[in-house]
Amino acid sequence: YVLWPMCCFLHVMFVGARAPSPHSASRPNGPASKSHLMVRGELFAVAGAPLFLLKMVSEYCQCVNDMPAQASDILNRLLDLLRLFNKRTGSLVLGAEARRSTGLKTITAKHLALASRCLDAVLSYLPLARAHFQQRFPVRQRILLTEFDPVFQDYRNHRSEILNKLVSMMEDTTSRYLSKWEAKAPIPSAEFQGISKQMCKLHESLAPVLSPDQLELVFNNVQLAFRTHFLLHVKRLAISPGGPQHGIVSAELSFLAEHLNSLEGLPEIGESLMEIWHHP
Repeated sequence: YVLWPMCCFLHVMFVGARAPSPHSASRPNGPASKSHLMVRGELFAVAGAPLFLLKMVSEYCQCVNDMPAQASDILNRLLDLLRLFNKRTGSLVLGAEARRSTGLKTITAKHLALASRCLDAVLSYLPLARAHFQQRFPVRQRILLTEFDPVFQDYRNHRSEILNKLVSMMEDTTSRYLSKWEAKAPIPSAEFQGISKQMCKLHESLAPVLSPDQLELVFNNVQLAFRTHFLLHVKRLAISPGGPQHGIVSAELSFLAEHLNSLEGLPEIGESLMEIWHHP
C-alpha cells in the first residue's frame, strides 16, 4: 500500500504487499516487511497509526495550499492533532491503557520499541511539513512556525522516556536475578543463565524495530545498569578481586559476555562487561 500525499514532496510509503505507484519513491534494496513505513528514504518499523497520522498531516499541507488565508488556523489545528497523537500514544503505551482497551495482558518491549519508532517516523516527517507551511506564510507570520519547536521537543522527550523504560525493565529483571545469586558452583549459575536469556530476548524484540543507534544506546544503558547492580551484590557477598571467589565471578561474567558478543549490532558490549570486574 502506497500513500502519496497531496503535497507530493512529503511522500511516505507503507511498504507492503502491493506494488508501489510509478510516481512513488523506489523501494530500498532487499526485502521489506509489511509493517515498515518509508519516510524520506528511511525505513521505520511501525504500527498502523502513524500511516493515518501522516496522511492527515499531508492533507493539512494541501489545505494550506487551497486556503492560504486560513493558514494560521490550519497550523493551529495541525499542531493540536500532533499533540493529541503524542498524548494518546503515551497513555496507551507508557500509561498502559492499551491493556484495558485492547485486552493485552502486558505492554511488552516490542510494543515500547514500536511506539518509539512511530514517534521517530513522525519526527522525521514534520520538518518537511514545517517547511511547506513556511513557504506559504507571509514573512510577518512566520514567527508562528516556532510553535512546532515544543511539539518536536515533546516527541523527543517521549521517545527518550520509552527507551528509558526499556532499560528500566531489563534493570528490574537483572536485579531480581542477582538478588538470588551466591557466586558458587555450578557455573554458569541459573541466575546468570537467566540474565543472559532475558538480554537475548530483549535483543530479539528490539533489533528488528529500533534503529542501530537506538539499539546500541539501549544496550549500553542496560550494561551500565547491570554494572551498578552487579557491584552492589558483589559487595553484599563480600567478594573482592583476587579473593577465593575471583575465578567464579570471572567465569560468570565471561559466560554472559560471550552471549552478548553474539548479538548483532552491539560491538564490544561483552568486553565492557569484563571490565566491570577488572576495573570496577
